[in-house]
Amino acid sequence: MTGDPEDTPGLSRRDALRAGAATGVGLAFSSGSVVGADGPTIRGCDSTAGDGSPAPGPDVLYEAPTTAPQFDNGTGWEADPLLVCGAKGYDSGEFLYQDWVYDDYGANTDPSDTTSPPPTSTTLADPVGDIVYPTDDARYRDNAADLLEFRCRTDGSDVVYRLTLTTLVDDQPDAPIAAIGIDTGSEGGFDDWGRGIGTLGSLGLDRVVTVWHDGTEPQAAVKGGDESATATVDTTRNQLEVHVPLAPERAAWTHYCVTGIHDGDGGFAPVQRQADASHPGGAVDGSAPPVFNVGFRDEPVGGYQWQDKAQADALAARDISAFGADVDFGDLRDGVTNREQADPAQQQGYVCRLFASRLSIDGQTSYADAEEGVEDDGEDAVLTGRVQPYSVFVPEAYTPSEPGALHVLPHSLGQSYNQYTRNPNLLRQLGEQRDSLILMFEGRGPAGWWHDEAEFDLFEAWGDFRSRYAYDEDRVTIGGYSMGGYATYRLASLYPDLFARGFEIVGPPDENIAGGPTDGQRESEHNTLDVTDNLRHIPLLMWHGANDELVPLPGPVNYAQDLRGHGYRHEFNVFPGYDHFLFSELDEWGPGRDFLKGVTVTQEPAHVTFRSKPVMGYEFTAADGTQYSESYDSAYWLSDIEVAAPESDAGGLVDAISYGEGYGAPVRETFSGTGTEPNPHIERGTRWKAPVDVEKPRNELELDLAGVTGLTVWVEEAGLDAARPVELSVSTDEAVTVRLATAAGARVVDIPAGEHSVSVRPCGGEDEPGPVDPGPPEDVPGEGPPL
Repeated sequence: MTGDPEDTPGLSRRDALRAGAATGVGLAFSSGSVVGADGPTIRGCDSTAGDGSPAPGPDVLYEAPTTAPQFDNGTGWEADPLLVCGAKGYDSGEFLYQDWVYDDYGANTDPSDTTSPPPTSTTLADPVGDIVYPTDDARYRDNAADLLEFRCRTDGSDVVYRLTLTTLVDDQPDAPIAAIGIDTGSEGGFDDWGRGIGTLGSLGLDRVVTVWHDGTEPQAAVKGGDESATATVDTTRNQLEVHVPLAPERAAWTHYCVTGIHDGDGGFAPVQRQADASHPGGAVDGSAPPVFNVGFRDEPVGGYQWQDKAQADALAARDISAFGADVDFGDLRDGVTNREQADPAQQQGYVCRLFASRLSIDGQTSYADAEEGVEDDGEDAVLTGRVQPYSVFVPEAYTPSEPGALHVLPHSLGQSYNQYTRNPNLLRQLGEQRDSLILMFEGRGPAGWWHDEAEFDLFEAWGDFRSRYAYDEDRVTIGGYSMGGYATYRLASLYPDLFARGFEIVGPPDENIAGGPTDGQRESEHNTLDVTDNLRHIPLLMWHGANDELVPLPGPVNYAQDLRGHGYRHEFNVFPGYDHFLFSELDEWGPGRDFLKGVTVTQEPAHVTFRSKPVMGYEFTAADGTQYSESYDSAYWLSDIEVAAPESDAGGLVDAISYGEGYGAPVRETFSGTGTEPNPHIERGTRWKAPVDVEKPRNELELDLAGVTGLTVWVEEAGLDAARPVELSVSTDEAVTVRLATAAGARVVDIPAGEHSVSVRPCGGEDEPGPVDPGPPEDVPGEGPPL
C-alpha cells in the first residue's frame, strides 16, 4: 500500500471523526441489521460480490477475438485467416494472402503528388492513390473494390479461387469485379488482361480469370483458354469464388490479382476525370487503369497512411510485375503448413494487423442490410464495417516467454493507425530502446476523439492484440500526439489502474479548444478537465509549443494548473517558438523515453481518488446482440460507483484512504526551471518526496464522497483484514450504500448524508470486538518515484 499528499493542511477530517465529531456509531456481529440513531444501517451479506474487483479497463479488453463474416469459412475452406496485412502462407491445403484494409485508392494520377502529405499537413489521412468511387454511395460505399483476402486450393484437377472483399452490399452484389492473372511459366503469353483493364506490365499471362455478378447471377470468364469457369457469390461473407478446370498438377504458377468496379457488362468501369453514379473518377490524363486494389503487395513503411504507396505508383506506371505470388500446387496437395509471416513470435518492426469488430456502425447514410464500407459525412470518414485495422511495433528483443513493456499510442486528428510511421525515431526511442511493444489504433476513422465508437475500437483492438502478443500488464504506458494527447488525458483518467505513466504531446483537454482555457466553460461532456482528480497515481510528462496554432497554450496550462492544485506528479514543458507540428518534424523524444522507462502500474494504493462521470460513457449493441456499456465506475479496489446525477459534468467523486498497511502522505514539491532536450524549454511541475508523517497500520477505511449514492470497496485488495471489523469513517453529501466486499460476499451499509463512523464486520469475518493494534510498521512504502 502507498501514501500520497493531502490536498489541505491542518486538522484532517479523520482526526475530527476520531475525536467524536461523527454521529451514528454501530457495531455489526451478525447477519441481522444494526441501526444507529439517524446513523448508518448495517445489513446482511450480499452474496453477489464476486471474486474480486473488476479487471482494469472495459470488459471487451479481456474477451477472446470474435469472427467477422469475412473471416468465416464456408464449404470447402478450412484455414484460419492470417490477419497480418501483406502476409502470405499455406495452411490446410490452401494458399492464403491477406491484403490491407481500406487501401483501395488506385493509381497516383497526379504527377506532382508523389508522396504522402508531410507531417505538417492538416488534411485528413490522405492516401497516395487518387481514384475515387462512383457517387452512388448506397451501392459502392466508397469501398466496394477493397480486396481483403485471396485464397487458392485444388479440387481434383480444378483450381478454386476465393476472393474476399471488405464490403459487399447485400442487394448490390454486382458493384465489384475482380480478375486473377496467371503465368504458368510456359513460353509466350499475353499482357493485355482484357475486360477493359489493358496492360499492367510485361507479365506474360497464360490465363486471366474474371469474376463478377451481373445483377442476376454470378459470372466467370477465362481469357487465354477454353476452360469453362463457374462462380458463386456469398453476400454474407463478401466472397467471390470461382472454379476453373486448369489441372496444374504439382506446378508452381505466378498469380496476380486486381479489383475494380463492374461496368454492367462483364468489364472494369473506366476511370473518368469526375466520378458519376456508375463510373469512378480521378483520372488526370485518361491513362489510369480501372483498378482500385492490387493483391500480393509489399508496402514500404514510412508515412503512407493507408499503405498504398507501392500500389499507387505501380498502377500509375501500369506495371504490377513486382506484385506476383508464386502458388506451389505441390505444396497445396501435400498439405504444407507455413504461417510464419503471421506468427507474432517471428515478427519484428512495424506490423499492420486486422481484427474482427463486434460492431457494424449505422451511419448517416441509410445503407443496405450490413453497415459496411466508409461513411463520409462531409468532415469525417467513418469506417463502418466489422473488419478493422491496427498496427504494432515489435522491438528486436521481443520474446513471448519474457514479456516486456507496452506503450499505447493513439493517433492525431485527421490521421490513421499508420500515422507514426512518419516518426521512425519515435518508434525507435519509445519502442526499440525500451524493449517495448507499441500499439496503435484506427479508432474507426480520423476524428473520433477516442470516445464512443473510437474508444471501443481502441479496446477491441487492444483485446485482439492481448490475445496474440505477450506483454507485462504492470508495465503499460500511454501517450500520443494532438488528439492522441487528448486520448492520453482521457484514458489515463478514466482507466487509471491500466497505466503507469503518460507522455502527452500538444494535446487539448477538450475536443473543442474553447473548452480548455477555463474551468467554467464546457464545450463537451468529454472535457477531461472534469476528471483530473483520477490521476493521483499516473505522473504525466506534457510537451507543448508556445506558438501552437491549433491547441492554444492556455488550455494545456489550465490542465497543468489542475494537476498542480491536486498535488499530482507532472512535468509541464513549454518550448518557445514551437508550433503544433514541430515536435513531429524534429522526431526527437529522448526525455519521453527516459520518463517512461522502467515504470510500473500502481497496484492497490492506500489512497484512491476517482471521479465517475457516466456522461462520458457509451452503450452499444454488438452484432450478436451483446450489450456493451461503459460508465467509468471502477478503479483499483473501488467498483460499482453509483452517481446521484449521472448526466452532470461533476459526476460523483470518491476519495478513499485505507490504513490497513499504514499510511503516509508524500511531501509534494513544486519546481520550475529550464531544460535543453530535445531543445531548450521551460519546465514546471510537481514532484513527490518520501512521507514524513506515517500512520501505523489499523483496520480503518476513510471515505469522502460527493455526489455518490453507492459504491463497493474490496476489503482485502484495500489492504484491510477481512477477518476483523473494519472501522469505517464516511463523509457524504448524499445518502449512500457502501458494500464492503470479500470472497464471502458484501456487507451492506446504508449511510445517510453527513459524517459518520461505524465498525463493520465483513462477511465471513470472526466475531471480534474490534481491531487489534499491530504496533508501528516496519516499513511503509512510498507512492513511487518522485515524478
